Amino acid sequence: MRSKTITGKVVLVTGASSGLGKAIAGHLASLGHKVYGTSRKPSATAHGFAILQADVRSDESVRRLVDQVIALEGRVDALVNNAGMGIAGSAEDCSMGDIQLQVDTNLLGTIRLCKAVLPHMRRQGSGTIINVSSMASIVSLPFQSYYSATKCAIDGFSSALRSEVKPWGINVVVIHPGDFQTGFTDSRVLTAAAKLQDSVYFDQFHETLAVYESDERDGARPETMARLIARVLSKRSPRHSYLVGKTGQKLSMFIKKILPSKIFTPLMESSYKISSRPKAR
Repeated sequence: MRSKTITGKVVLVTGASSGLGKAIAGHLASLGHKVYGTSRKPSATAHGFAILQADVRSDESVRRLVDQVIALEGRVDALVNNAGMGIAGSAEDCSMGDIQLQVDTNLLGTIRLCKAVLPHMRRQGSGTIINVSSMASIVSLPFQSYYSATKCAIDGFSSALRSEVKPWGINVVVIHPGDFQTGFTDSRVLTAAAKLQDSVYFDQFHETLAVYESDERDGARPETMARLIARVLSKRSPRHSYLVGKTGQKLSMFIKKILPSKIFTPLMESSYKISSRPKAR
């Protein structure tokens, strides 16, 4: 039996100035939800929904954001933890500053928002938290190891949180997107060493990065993600996790489950043009 779309929810969507977040927030607003998007640097551009300033890397900024929504609406029915960024480079070459930025944005940013909305959802006795992970938490990506690590951590955090908040009628859902046509490709941060030709990883990194960029530019449309989020919010008891993206990528996640790693890993490495020996320089 199909669930009916329930409108009128107060929804907070982080990272909503562009890409997936903008598509999600705009679609939910078009369905009648009261949507508040966030951006570190809001512009005067009309989005079709309210957009508030917030930096998910700041405890104080997140607290002010949630206090503002509560002051305006008196409640928050759903949180979509979408804000995130990607750092690319070899695990060895990434600086601790790069790694800390990746963790603080993707993982700690998600945790900060959850901690800020949970007291209000508990008082309401209801709520839905949607944490955006990645297929990269299922199949870790070479040269995006710390991005993959943050998404794996989001999966584990969400699983534990789900059990903790269930008695208050709060759902915790994880979304695993594949590649999408967004600004993520152009905004990806390359670790400083990845730009230096004397890095032993330089040639292999840029060959693999070219595959990632090609897949992303040919990825799914953001509207696909937006429609899924709307369906999740319409359900009283949504599934714990969802895959979203192109059919081939979703199929590869299924194959990962059934193939032994010694067979799947070489297939994955081949698709990303990973060599079995160092490139000759």
